[in-house]
Amino acid sequence: MSILEKIRSKTALLVGIVGLALVIFVLESLLGSGGALFANNDRIIGEIAGDKIDVTEFSAKVNEQIMQIQQSNPNATIDEKTKEQIVESVWNQLINDKVIKKQYEKLGISVSDDELYDLMLVHPHQYVIQQLTDQQTGLM
Repeated sequence: MSILEKIRSKTALLVGIVGLALVIFVLESLLGSGGALFANNDRIIGEIAGDKIDVTEFSAKVNEQIMQIQQSNPNATIDEKTKEQIVESVWNQLINDKVIKKQYEKLGISVSDDELYDLMLVHPHQYVIQQLTDQQTGLM
């Protein structure tokens, strides 16, 4: 009986400890990385050169690429492997835009209009010829 008496006399202390533990638990979940107060962070899927990439911006670019593929080839089916390749391509394009192009500009590296004309029309690369050739007629 004396043990029950001691527990009863310390009830307020026990309720206080349990209440404090609950408050700490709730605050930890709110302030943690997945908390509702900072739900904005869930929209960030990555960071390139200090620029945070928002999931809606990235998804819009991926969907734009998918639409371009479907417009250029209406019979094309976009399976999971193709979608992964598109996502990787969009991510690499973002890296190119945010890092590599800035470095080219910083170093003064550029392609002149004459060089571009030569590379596109006079001596085109095989990939350019393939992309610009109509698959049904074989004409460029």
